[in-house]
Amino acid sequence: MASRSHPLRTATRRFERAALLVLIGLIGVCIVCSLVLGPVLLFIVLVLGMPALALAEILNRGAAQEATELAMSGSIVQQPMLWGRVVRVVGRCPSGATPQQGQRFSVTAGVVRPELCEHARHILLVEAARIEDSGEMADDLLRYHDADHEMDFELHAEPMALRAAA
Repeated sequence: MASRSHPLRTATRRFERAALLVLIGLIGVCIVCSLVLGPVLLFIVLVLGMPALALAEILNRGAAQEATELAMSGSIVQQPMLWGRVVRVVGRCPSGATPQQGQRFSVTAGVVRPELCEHARHILLVEAARIEDSGEMADDLLRYHDADHEMDFELHAEPMALRAAA
């Protein structure tokens, strides 16, 4: 059973994302202005850039915490090695429940939580094994496609899992 997010968490996450977008927008405005006014505004860009990077890290840690809660809801006591979300789904899986776009998941000890279709589960477990062997993550989306459906996954690795594999 997947854990449900609390309304307060959702509102906080939306506020964090809005603040991040505002900071990124201000950085863009400052860069454009610096082209006109010269390098004086470069200092302001740097000052605004640091909070944007910090906020992005906070959002990333919040998603990692959600992945941990997802794994714990399935009676798994280890930290997830991989976690992420389904970015795109086209078509329907003929052999099971088709993952939904935006659905979060975690991969821990060879188990994918919540349950996804067998194709998604297989590609995620293969990628987890590859990452565990090499210790390196791919920068782009993980893609799966066959005659019935296509899926894209955004993956993140637990930093400690990567360090232990290296």
